[in-house]
Amino acid sequence: MMQLNWRTSPKCLILWLCLWLGVLLPSTASAFSVQVLSSRTGGAYDEVIESLKSELMRGTELRVQYLNANEPNWKPIESTNLVITIGVDAANVAIKSADTNTPILCVLIPKVAFDALTSGKKDLRRVSAIFLDTALGRQLELIRQLLPQAKKVGSVLGRTFSAFRICSTRY
Repeated sequence: MMQLNWRTSPKCLILWLCLWLGVLLPSTASAFSVQVLSSRTGGAYDEVIESLKSELMRGTELRVQYLNANEPNWKPIESTNLVITIGVDAANVAIKSADTNTPILCVLIPKVAFDALTSGKKDLRRVSAIFLDTALGRQLELIRQLLPQAKKVGSVLGRTFSAFRICSTRY
């Protein structure tokens, strides 16, 4: 299982997606079908979709679907070579519904959520993720820029933070 951290900009995410797709693209002249399942519309979700549309190679069929809260059942299209999920809800549905032979790439998903979705599941060798995790240090820097007059700032940490990560963010 390939695990990457997306810590910079959507352009970095698109670069990783294109590299990932480049590895998967068949050498034959047949069309390659990518199905995108998005948890919702707007913001970063639509930005990823638009970037995919502009960066994918010719001959690649891109089908975009949005999760419908009223109809949680989703079925991948049979001829799909790759499913890209955007967001946690889309990843959850795709992991439950997609054929185990169809590769799934989950994007805009925190590592903790991905681990929870894939823990205890069998045959996940075709599921990968590009994580959306913001380091505590970056969060603190944002707070410092937004509230320069603040003298003390606190953060609630869960069991996913190690002592090393906490100590490395002190300034």
